[in-house]
Amino acid sequence: MSLNVTITGVKGLMRVLDEKKWRVIIIAQMAKAGSLVRVAAASLAPVDTGTLRRSITSRVIAGISEVVAEIGSPMPYAPFMEFGTGLMTTPTRPRHFPPAAALHGWALRHGFPNGFVVARAIARRGGLMPRRFMLGGLNMKRTQVWRQIVKILDGIAEIK
Repeated sequence: MSLNVTITGVKGLMRVLDEKKWRVIIIAQMAKAGSLVRVAAASLAPVDTGTLRRSITSRVIAGISEVVAEIGSPMPYAPFMEFGTGLMTTPTRPRHFPPAAALHGWALRHGFPNGFVVARAIARRGGLMPRRFMLGGLNMKRTQVWRQIVKILDGIAEIK
């Protein structure tokens, strides 16, 4: 699961400018923007053992015509934490009965006899509520991300 911030539509301008200079500016500022969102998303991530929080990373992918800051987590349960499951998602889906084995460790750490008990409770409720830690991180840092984009444009304007 990942969140992407993409700048496109400046291909013509970039052809006129020194490519090495503008690429350095864009990549550096997008890395800063990605890092801001990563830290905010990690601070909002639900925590049990801290694995999800620690797994959130950011990277910059520089293509020919776009530069993308990607913030995400490789954890298989990250999308379920972000978007919720079953009746709790938008748009709603059928009731969700998660695999009991996936919840076994969590259940034992929290005093339940096994993962099935927790899975059944989630299914009865209709699913998991969305946590929106990634989107929340972006929303929390939206102004600072825009400042980084302005720095990109300022830096490009200064290239001679």
